[in-house]
This record gives sequence, structure tokens and C-alpha cells, in this order.
Amino acid sequence: MSRIKKVAGAAVAVIIVATTAVVAQNGGTEEANTAEIWAEAIAPVPQPETPAVEDADGGKSGRGMGLRLGVGNAYTLGGNIKKDIGDGLWRFDVGIDGGYVLGRDRYNAWAVQVTGFFEGHYNISDDGVVSWFIGPGIALGWYGVSGETTQITGVGTIEVEDNVKVEGNAFNIGLGAQFGLEFSLHLIDPEHSMYRWKNSKISVDVRPMLYLPQVEALHNKFPRFLVTVGISLRTAF
Repeated sequence: MSRIKKVAGAAVAVIIVATTAVVAQNGGTEEANTAEIWAEAIAPVPQPETPAVEDADGGKSGRGMGLRLGVGNAYTLGGNIKKDIGDGLWRFDVGIDGGYVLGRDRYNAWAVQVTGFFEGHYNISDDGVVSWFIGPGIALGWYGVSGETTQITGVGTIEVEDNVKVEGNAFNIGLGAQFGLEFSLHLIDPEHSMYRWKNSKISVDVRPMLYLPQVEALHNKFPRFLVTVGISLRTAF
């Protein structure tokens, strides 16, 4: 190693001597230009900035907030917040949503609920662009039904059919799970028009939920089993 250093030092000395000789022959008029050339040659080359992988999925804080649209035997719209736990392998998903539910026997039904899921989050690609998640969850809220039913009344041999309006609402609880795929946008090129979304994620999920029976309050018209396929957009905050 010391021999290599000596050779390199000798080479630099030869270059300096040769440059000095050329400057002397030209009357010293190019001394300033030579100094500038040497300064440019040894100056470090600036490196372009690239988005950090750690900015994805809620940035360094590991928090993300967004919207979810669900379609199935219910049509729901809501918001949710995901928060990483520890190194990001586990996370909480807490949200609120509501919408229209396809009730039994053509009844109209609706739901406003708070949801919570405990998810495992696993990368599919090494760069973290594609990942998948799965975990159990719970839903609780206020649910209702409305519709008409045929009621037969009469005395003796005379019977009359009447359409009777039926309504009901009640507090209920559902248990289920959520699983799906997630796509991170953190590798968007800085020159791209969508670079402002670099700290965002898009996910597609399936959410099956089983609710406790409410025969009397909901007249057995609210479906016990709901399945929605959702698409979400979440960004850091």
C-alpha cells in the first residue's frame, strides 16, 4: 500500500511540474485558467436527490389516512387511519363508514359503523412497492331496516291483505376480517407530475363480516353476513 502511495504522489508531482512549465512558456498568462481547471477536476460531482423508501406508508411516522369505497351486498363509503406498530410488520386500521345495505326480502337497510382491524403487513417486492395484508377485525354501530310486508286480517271467511310499513333500528356488533394487496407510490420519479403522491398508497381489499342476530329490532331483515370489496387511497399525515 505504501509503494502505491509513493507512485501516486510521484505522478501528481510530475503533472504539477509539467503544468508549471507550460505556464512559464506562455508568460504566466494562463495561471488563473489552470487553477480553475484543477479546481473543477477535483470538485465532487453533485448527486441527484431520490425519494427515500422510508417516506412511504405514512412517512417516518408510519401513519396514513385515507378513504375507502366498498361494493358488495352493501355499498359503503368511509375513512380510515392506519398506524404501524414497531417495525411496521403489524398495524392498526381504525375507520368509520356507512352506506346502503341490500336487506332481505327486498328491504332497504342501512348502516353507520366504526371498524377496527389488527393487520399483519408483508412485502411482496424487495423495494416495498407491492405488499399484502391480513387480519381480524370488529365492527360496531347503528343499523336499520325499512320496507313493506303483506299482512292478512279478517274475521271468519273474510280476509283482507294490507301492505304494512315496517321499520326498525338497533345497535349491533359484527366480527370478521380484512385482507388484500397494497401498492406504494414512493418510487415515483421526482420529475413526474404525480410526484406529490409519493407518500401515498393504493390498496384493494376484501372484507367479510358476520353480525349478531337482531330478529325483533330489525325484523330479521338485516343480513347477518356482509362482504364488500374495497379500494382505498391513503396518504401520510
